[in-house]
Amino acid sequence: MFFSPLLLALLQQPAATLPASPVLKVEITPAGGELQIGQTLQLSARALDAGGQPVPNARIYWFVGSDNGEVDSTGLVTAGTRVRCGSARWPP
Repeated sequence: MFFSPLLLALLQQPAATLPASPVLKVEITPAGGELQIGQTLQLSARALDAGGQPVPNARIYWFVGSDNGEVDSTGLVTAGTRVRCGSARWPP
């Protein structure tokens, strides 16, 4: 399984009115990698403001945008595979 930084959702503590988010970017480490089916890799993420400082109380929510593996709430990725069924005839 090859991955670029996984999709993630970033939310802050709810407020009465939602001000503009101070988050400028999210830093994910490691930035990429390659796993065999069933292998795991621990990812971590930091929400950073315009000055490059961590945003306090920012929460990271991890999710996989496909069926090629799993990621838990701590960022632990487990590689998987997509299986497609079909039929073929050889020679045609």
